[in-house]
Amino acid sequence: MSMWTRGMAMCAALLCAGPVSAQVVTLEITSREPMAAGTSSHTAVPFELIRGRIHGEVDPADPHNAIIQDLDLAPRNARGRVEYVATFALAKPVDLASASRVLLYHVVNRGNGQATANAEGDITLVSGWQGDVVPTATNQTIVVPVARRKDGSPVTGRVVARFFDLPDGTRSAPIRLASLGSPQPYPPVDLAQTDATLTWHTRETYAGPQDAKRTVPRADWAFADCAETPWPGRPDPSRICVKDAFRAGRFYELTYTAKDPLVLGVGLAATRDIVSFFSHATADASGTPNPVAGIVDHTVSQGDSQSGNFIRTFIHLGFNQDTRDRIVW
Repeated sequence: MSMWTRGMAMCAALLCAGPVSAQVVTLEITSREPMAAGTSSHTAVPFELIRGRIHGEVDPADPHNAIIQDLDLAPRNARGRVEYVATFALAKPVDLASASRVLLYHVVNRGNGQATANAEGDITLVSGWQGDVVPTATNQTIVVPVARRKDGSPVTGRVVARFFDLPDGTRSAPIRLASLGSPQPYPPVDLAQTDATLTWHTRETYAGPQDAKRTVPRADWAFADCAETPWPGRPDPSRICVKDAFRAGRFYELTYTAKDPLVLGVGLAATRDIVSFFSHATADASGTPNPVAGIVDHTVSQGDSQSGNFIRTFIHLGFNQDTRDRIVW
């Protein structure tokens, strides 16, 4: 899910304690540590930072999940559920009696964002939601399934990728298919597909023949990496290179048939269920305690740019209602 429009969104809702959320199967805590020096120096109470992973599952038969594209084509476990694994970080007062009873959920932007301590004693939470973000040592990510047809064959479809603001290139400068340089690209069904096209133009607004799209001959570009191997390079489904180099001042547009789409809508359901778990549950499905059980009365979400767009999308598509019909934020 790519969201480009800048924006800001916040929402809050009264929440009350409740039973365990079955959608969170395992709360895996990988570390607990005092907040880093300088982070907690301005707070009234000591904080600790908890990091880990949420192993969850989404029920394709639940009407709350019906809007998720390709959920019916995702692989299922023995319970008929679709699994995901999301990272999270939770900052909370060491003394829970000092907590404000507010859970502040910061929506991460392309995986970037941190749980922080504040003077009010709020509990802050971040988690992974964007399934095409490449994991690093510090970002928040989620592993979601790849859609496959019932007979096991790949799901395919046409993809348009656009590239612009390029420096003058050389034959040793391939371009990744992914946008913004960080999300994972959609792989082509095959590297030799003859119906794939690469075009370029110089202006977004057509003002005459000089602005018309021009086609790069299929023999003059390839799904390949020419960084170390001269043209036609080393075959690579995640990159393209051009025989005579990419040029500055051009808008390039690649149209090709791709395969194996990620079921990215699972990230919306996972966010819903993770926030609901920390707000309501006493423990996960296997009995691991919720570290903030019983101390959350209100939740607030916050995000800007892509994160603000996520919040609006989350609400618009109905995910601000959990699977027990409680308001999430």
